[in-house]
Amino acid sequence: MIKANQAISGKEGTVYATVGSSRYEMAELKTISAQIAVKVANVQAIGMRMEKGKVVGAAGTGDLTAHYFSNVARQAIATYVKTGVYPDITIKVTNADVQAQKGRHTVLLKEVIFNDSILAALDGTSEDTLEESSSFTFGDFDILETFK
Repeated sequence: MIKANQAISGKEGTVYATVGSSRYEMAELKTISAQIAVKVANVQAIGMRMEKGKVVGAAGTGDLTAHYFSNVARQAIATYVKTGVYPDITIKVTNADVQAQKGRHTVLLKEVIFNDSILAALDGTSEDTLEESSSFTFGDFDILETFK
């Protein structure tokens, strides 16, 4: 049976982005998640009544929400628009909840491409701070550490 203190807190951890040769702590993030989905081709043949599947590839996608002052996505897209070259971006996400006593879990997302970013924003009607959300894709990943 799991004890409540063994559940992993989503607030305990770090996120770093490396853009080219510069490394940034992304402390302004509110949320980040990355998913991997396998692509399945249907396999059918004469005499088979059940459709079967074969894994033929994979796709990595993700989403993040940040306080508005984050510049990583905005600068990457601006660099591409102005020069035609999208910078090499990796994002390293580490879960590190010491109370859970499960160790750390670290994933390195490679070849990250931000799909969108807000260029400018103001909201005089809101009592909340400005934030922005962005989706991204990634072309490769490494699992550097896993929970115990």
